[in-house]
Amino acid sequence: MASKVTYKDELLYPSEYLGAFDLAGKDLTLTILTISKQELQLRNGGKKVKPVVTFKETPKKVVLNVTNAESIAHMYGLRADAWIGKQVTFFPTQVAVGRKMEDCLRVREKAPQQPDHPRKPDKALPPGWVKAVKEATQVDKLKSYFEQFLKKNMGPELEKEFGELLDQRATELEAEQNKPDEPKGDLQ
Repeated sequence: MASKVTYKDELLYPSEYLGAFDLAGKDLTLTILTISKQELQLRNGGKKVKPVVTFKETPKKVVLNVTNAESIAHMYGLRADAWIGKQVTFFPTQVAVGRKMEDCLRVREKAPQQPDHPRKPDKALPPGWVKAVKEATQVDKLKSYFEQFLKKNMGPELEKEFGELLDQRATELEAEQNKPDEPKGDLQ
């Protein structure tokens, strides 16, 4: 158990995990950066694998208990991998543990207010790549472009956008190839 002993309003023994003390009685909204399963040391000396969440705004982590996981799932769905990039608001409270009340963190079941303007992606498809795809005349060439794109590792958002561009051009090329031949000569 983490010590609550302080010196000049700071914990004398700070933890790498976010706790009720860190919130100073106020709500704290954070953006989920990663979710992973980690083996943790229990108070009784044993070990257990538990989900651990990291955040964009702080180096402190949260060990995700079932109650908080269900609260996040209520807002963002049952797939925890879909929570990455989403915001959650923690608040300090207390919970009964045996006959004692212990400080704890809980998640508000209402998604924090998101900004009105949509966030622009950090990267954009290189214009030369877009032009090359639009001018491609063979489906095999499109497959080659996608392999080159994957080697550049430009991220899942751009991979989706680039994949859609390739699919669109492949459909156009297939339609051009499947056109019936135009008759030659005079038809009378």
